Amino acid sequence: MPGTVDGDSGLGIPLGVGKPIPFVKELYRRTCGNPARRAQLVTALSLEMPAGHGELERHFLRPPVERVFGDRTDLEYVKDSRAGRLTPNIEVHEFFMETGDYFGNEQAQQNCISTGCTSAARYIAASGMNAMAQAVMAQAVVAHEAGGVLRLNLSSNLDVSGEPAERIAARGRQLLKIAVINRQNPCMPNSVEFVPGFFDMEVDDPAATHTVFGPPNGKVGTVDCAFGLHAASVEPGDDRLKREQRRRVRFINTTMNATLPDAACSDAPKSGQVVSGVGGQFNFVAMSHALPDARLLMMLRSTHDNKDGLKRSFAGSYGHVTIARHLRDIVITEYGVADLRGQHDGEVIKRLIAVADSRFQDGLIKGSQAHGKLEAGWELAERNSNKPPPALEDKRPPSADAGPLPDFPFGTDFTEDELHIVRALKKLKRANEHPIELAQTAQTAQVTVRSLREGMQAPQACLERLGLAEAHSLKDLFVQRLFADNL
Repeated sequence: MPGTVDGDSGLGIPLGVGKPIPFVKELYRRTCGNPARRAQLVTALSLEMPAGHGELERHFLRPPVERVFGDRTDLEYVKDSRAGRLTPNIEVHEFFMETGDYFGNEQAQQNCISTGCTSAARYIAASGMNAMAQAVMAQAVVAHEAGGVLRLNLSSNLDVSGEPAERIAARGRQLLKIAVINRQNPCMPNSVEFVPGFFDMEVDDPAATHTVFGPPNGKVGTVDCAFGLHAASVEPGDDRLKREQRRRVRFINTTMNATLPDAACSDAPKSGQVVSGVGGQFNFVAMSHALPDARLLMMLRSTHDNKDGLKRSFAGSYGHVTIARHLRDIVITEYGVADLRGQHDGEVIKRLIAVADSRFQDGLIKGSQAHGKLEAGWELAERNSNKPPPALEDKRPPSADAGPLPDFPFGTDFTEDELHIVRALKKLKRANEHPIELAQTAQTAQVTVRSLREGMQAPQACLERLGLAEAHSLKDLFVQRLFADNL
């Protein structure tokens, strides 16, 4: 009968802000408590409020999280999925995951879906839910009056709500469509609006209205600014053409690694462990080659610095590919623009090496020559011997001469005191968990000894904010003093 689902359920919920959180939480709670009933959740980008890694970050983040996220709560299935403790009667399938959060998570890695944005609706209609007797779709909406008629607005991602409903109806299958009204969701125009009647059930409970997910704006550093300025230099200058049916459109995306013949590796390393997902990247690439005068701008940081040390982002070959080399076009690093369209492999490699980090350029040249992809004796022009990121301050294009670029051009939810603490915490990133390792360098050891000897103290309010007001161990004292010195 309309409004009910008997037996197992297959719940399709949209990505990001479209999730009806209270409804999903209640369904998940009841399914966990009833092992005889099975449930499959198909979704993407199940976001969770930041909690921080380590005690210092957790203490610091509590006040800004309360300010930014208000009364929003997290989804229990997200926490259980992260911890690998989903009950046997529940499966969660995501076609785009929060970047890096499920790396090494066996449950999530085995249940992830490899599909692009334009194929997601087809998958939702044809995969796990297709095998069930009934499927359930829920969508968070915002209600408003228009001409005396109550209208329901999907707020986001019509492509993973309306289209699956059409496909499932065309197959003659039952689909229970539930609208859960969140009065804080944004109203979007045109095709995301529905007159009541499209949904089988409309839930207008005050408990379903809550703050919409919106993380704080991050800092835009020198490398980020370099990317933006280089990308802007490739943009067409005629605003009229930009408005005419995507003429001379520029599709901009990012990748994690690239091979020198320029195959992009964006969603997984060579192990195949999914970092996030393909998302809309392939769709952007396909359109950039299908539309006249369109170009693809693939942005890539030339290096990655992590606990394993500094690594280059370019490689002669790689064990995973997201975008094949025959789809290459324009590559942008913090050091410049490499226009690759129409170029043969040898020239492509030369242009990519020219925008690589200078610490790895020599190795890339020798490796390419050893594999016969670059002629012996070729040398890089002196002007392309790029220096590490600090030198970017001296190489900023003329458009930046008006003055220093702001750290937060789009504003920030952090206070000035919090930003001051953030700068110190970045220097202390490893100190809380690895104090002995941190002290092994001569410079850090000198700073630590001086701090301990001189009894340097940070303001009491800062120490309380980070849970460092009292030192109960040598480790606590070490971190407390080191924080004071960096502050």
